[in-house]
Amino acid sequence: MDTLVGLVRAFVVFGSLVGAVIALNSWRRRRFEVPTWVHGLAIVGLALGSFLAWVAWTSNEPLKVRHLWLIVVMPAFVYLTCGILLRGSKRDDR
Repeated sequence: MDTLVGLVRAFVVFGSLVGAVIALNSWRRRRFEVPTWVHGLAIVGLALGSFLAWVAWTSNEPLKVRHLWLIVVMPAFVYLTCGILLRGSKRDDR
């Protein structure tokens, strides 16, 4: 059972990485520009993820290494959410 869970987890991680590369490439081809306030929200997400990972790291939880993913996941959620919501926003050709 552990090998099946590990295999599913590997496929999910690989699929997520492939999806992120496809999305970033699509945004680049369409000249999608991320507004400055989205970067600010991502910095707040990074700070929040870092704080939550630090709190988990200082606790006595045996699986504290798992919480280090919060540092990466929180800003990724911000960018993906704003990428979906601001899908039609393109920069002007100047």
